[in-house]
This record gives sequence, structure tokens and C-alpha cells, in this order.
Amino acid sequence: MSTARRSARRANKLTRRRPWLLPVLAGLAVVAVIAGVAFAVSGVKTMSAKPVTKDAMPKVSASIPATDETTPTADASSSSTSAVEVPNVIGTPLTTGETVIKAAGLTTVTRVASKNTPASPVNAVLSQDPPQGTKVPSGTTITLTYNPKPAPAPVANTQAAPTGLVIAIDPGHQQNGDSSTEPIGPGSSTVKAKVAGGASGASTPREEYKLTLLTSLKLRDILQSRGITVVMIRTTNNVHVSNAERAQIANRAHAALLVRVHFDGVDGSPGTSGISTLYGKGNAWVNPYTAASLRAANLIGNAAAATTGAPYRGAVAHSDMTGLNWATVPSMIIEGGFLSNPTEDARIVTDAYQQKLAQGIANGVMQYLGR
Repeated sequence: MSTARRSARRANKLTRRRPWLLPVLAGLAVVAVIAGVAFAVSGVKTMSAKPVTKDAMPKVSASIPATDETTPTADASSSSTSAVEVPNVIGTPLTTGETVIKAAGLTTVTRVASKNTPASPVNAVLSQDPPQGTKVPSGTTITLTYNPKPAPAPVANTQAAPTGLVIAIDPGHQQNGDSSTEPIGPGSSTVKAKVAGGASGASTPREEYKLTLLTSLKLRDILQSRGITVVMIRTTNNVHVSNAERAQIANRAHAALLVRVHFDGVDGSPGTSGISTLYGKGNAWVNPYTAASLRAANLIGNAAAATTGAPYRGAVAHSDMTGLNWATVPSMIIEGGFLSNPTEDARIVTDAYQQKLAQGIANGVMQYLGR
């Protein structure tokens, strides 16, 4: 007989002898069952909950106080106009430099250097502004200065001095000056204003350009009356003829001499007076004609002083006069008196003085021509 059956028989016997025991045992069984269920439930809960450790604690960002100091700032790359670092293009050909600058999101303007740098190739970038590495907004203009071609050596005037009896007369200045520039001689990199404004009277409101034309027209008439062919550079005041162009008109006419009629002026010296002349000397353009030009200058200056009574101050050599440098014929300038001198100015504006001055100039021209 099995142990379980023996235990059951003993329990039956026991309960028959003690009938109250059965309900007690049943109650104890119920209590045991309830206790067991409660323990099982608590164990399940314990197993499902993860232990909380320091390492498992969620990270919490520190709070940011609402102040200007902690307000986030936008990165330069996120702004509407991005910052660009200027690339280095010095030494590169100009076209390459422009391409590199534009590829960086910038724009360019170019500027030719004032003179050639022999150590750098022609058209190479010599400098840039702003310089390399500067951070600038996108679209900023970068100025590139590039190396120009070397200025050619002055070209000597090799045309032989003409011997014809043609005189070119240039009434100095014009109604409106021209401050735009032109080379002072053929092939020169040095430039000057095309036509200066001229002087005006200290005691009268008369402008130099008006007085030179009046005197030059009188000179024309005198020379023509003596059988000389005259070429006038201008016959009115409202013209636009540069100093280089004036000389070239005389060149094309194969003039025996270019006479440029002017009046003088000097600031701060109202007592200075007299007649002076200018001629070209000291460069390859004028040197072939220097001797003839100086001879004409002195002959005309002395003759003009004799007819007007004004002192002759002498001939002055110049190498920077555009109207002389461009001439391929002997050429000179006569300064017929000082408009800055009130007394001399008052004489110069008169028809009588202009006629005397024109007569003196004509006399000097005829001596120069051997007539």
C-alpha cells in the first residue's frame, strides 16, 4: 500500500474520532492557498521592476537661464550673407585671378599699375584689396592691380624739317578746358591734361583764350599779306582740340614752323611783366628740332619786344610740353605778356597792343624764313 493511501486512511480515522477537525483543516488549506497566491504575485512584480542605479538614471540637461548672454547666436554659414575668405591670386595671370575670385563668390574690378614691374610677367596680379585671408561678405568686390606692358622708349622724330613756306599758328587754349589726359609724347606713359583752362586778366575779365585768338587772327592776316601760307589750328573759341592734335595739324601741313600764341600769368607776383618764349629740348621727340626751334624763339621774342616796347625775358627750354613734343616740325611758344600784371593786362586787351604784338611775331617769322 502506498504512503499516500495510508495517510488518507489515517486522516479518515482521525476525523471520525474528531469530527470538528475536518472544518479546521479545510480552513487551513484555504489560508495556505491564499498565502501562496499572494507570494507568487509579489514575486512577479519584483521580477518585472528594474533596479534603479546611478548609471541608469536619465541625463537631464542643465536649464538655460533666459538672458542675452546665453541666447544662441547664428553661425556665419547660416546667415543670409555668408562670410568668405579672400583667396590669394597674387602672381597669377589677371584672367586666372578673376576666375578664382569669382569662384569664391566674390566680384572683381581691375586696375592697371602706374608702371611696369620687370620682375613680374605682364598682366600678372601685383596686389589685391582686401588682401588674402580677409573674411568678407559674399559678393564683396576685390580690386586686382595688374602689371602693365613696359612703356616703349620715346620714339625720335626722324622726319626731316620741311623747307616750305607754310606757317602753322596755334591760338592757345579754347573756350572750355579738357582735364582728360593724353601722352605728353608719342609712346609715352606720362600723361597730362589735353587742354588747360588758361589765365584771365588781373584788371579785366578777359580770358586768355579770347585774347590769343584775336592776336593770332591779326598775325595770320599779316603773314598772308607777305605771301606766306598760313594754317590756323583754330579760328573760333568753341572748339575741342587737344595739344597733341594741334601739333599733328602742323605736322600734316608740313609747316616750316609752328607758332603757339599764349599770354602768361603768375600768382602772387603782380609786378612781373614782359615777353618770353619756350622751345623743346631734352627728349628724343624734340631734339632733332631744338636748334631750329630755339632760333625761331629768339628771333620772334626779340622782334615782338621791339614792336610792343615790352622787355624780352628770354627763351626757356622744356621737355614736358605736349604741344611741342608731338610736333615733327620746329615749334615754339610766345608768351605775349603777363595777364597777372594789372598794368600789362590793361594793355594786352587793347586792339592796338594785339596789332603791335602780331606785327612783331610776323617780323620774327619772316627773319626765321629768311624773307
